[in-house]
Amino acid sequence: MVLEAVLLGIVQGITEFLPISSTAHMYILAKLLNLHVPGRFFLSSVQLGTSFALILYFFKDVKGIISETSRSIYSFIQFGIRQKQEKRNEYTRLGLLLVTGTIPVVLLGFLLVRFVPDGFFSAARNLFTMGVALIVFGLLLGFADALFRRKKGNIFQITFIESVLIGAAQIFAIIPGVSRSGITITTARFLNFDRQLAVRFSFLLSLPVTFIGGMYGLVAGPDTDYYSLGYSLIGAIVSFVVGLLVVSALLRIISKTTFVLFVYYRVLFGLFLVIVSFF
Repeated sequence: MVLEAVLLGIVQGITEFLPISSTAHMYILAKLLNLHVPGRFFLSSVQLGTSFALILYFFKDVKGIISETSRSIYSFIQFGIRQKQEKRNEYTRLGLLLVTGTIPVVLLGFLLVRFVPDGFFSAARNLFTMGVALIVFGLLLGFADALFRRKKGNIFQITFIESVLIGAAQIFAIIPGVSRSGITITTARFLNFDRQLAVRFSFLLSLPVTFIGGMYGLVAGPDTDYYSLGYSLIGAIVSFVVGLLVVSALLRIISKTTFVLFVYYRVLFGLFLVIVSFF
């Protein structure tokens, strides 16, 4: 069981941040190696592990967003709008962008949970659907990355409408194989973000949703998870360490190349799943 928790933690740490779908890989690994398919508590634990990896890697940004946004709100309440330093403005604006980007996916997620039958989510979790999603959204990533050349590399160039669009795109990630980071990076590239800004904004935008979602999964009550608290903790620690390494590596890689390798991988892996689904 320890080895299973470690393996699933590694997969979560690697695939959560790469635009290749962590959900699909966790599910396929469990099936191929005849592991127990992880339940809500374990998945929430490893999700929090990668969330804390992001918080640590972007600690300066997270700290700046919280402190400067709070200070701006306090200043507005006390004195009205006043001029601030450029760096403070950047963090305040980034905080507001993340809020506006989070609101649509929370609202859409609430509507889906309330009105979409549970059978839809079960039906989507099959090899054929995951394979098609990997291929289609992988090609979209490649198209966006190759076609849109203009550089938008500064926080001040991001509009609130763009933030809403990127945030709303996250709802597609409920389909296994889409990838939350993949669809947000794709949308950002369609909106002419340069690669590093697209990845940075995608990762920061994921924090509110993944952290709150992970915490909710832990406190929502017991499930029939095969993995106990101890094994879930092991998975979370492994996903934290691996996730931290992957974030650092990805940001270095995209500063020198395109997303084409991820596109090839998604298409090949997707084709494999589609073919296997018929046997």
